[in-house]
Amino acid sequence: HYMKTCVNIVTEICSTHSRANWRQLESAIFCINAVSIEACKFAVSESLQAGSVNKNQLNNDGNGKLHDTFLGRCVYSLAESPDVATCNPLVLAQMCRFIGKYGNWFAKSSQPGILDLGAKLSLGTFETATS
Repeated sequence: HYMKTCVNIVTEICSTHSRANWRQLESAIFCINAVSIEACKFAVSESLQAGSVNKNQLNNDGNGKLHDTFLGRCVYSLAESPDVATCNPLVLAQMCRFIGKYGNWFAKSSQPGILDLGAKLSLGTFETATS
């Protein structure tokens, strides 16, 4: 599963708090950004947020909730390691793209506190990018 693999890479790199693997982090975020249209489409819907699953709003494999979970793990990891997530200009550029591409998802996610983490991640990333 493509999304799962990319999120596992982000989670692993962020959990070590090592800036040495910035190339792998940048690559993983790039790949997550590359599938953003499909991932957002399947990640979450308002009916999922309300607790009722609408089969038409999930992908054919029923992985909509899985995409939401994977994206949530990715955001939690990045928010816990802002120094790693903004350690290099290329990683920082991918972070800005990530926030832009998944901005709509932050508001619709069923993950607890994800909107607050998204705001924290956005502010920190954009502050670093402009300084």
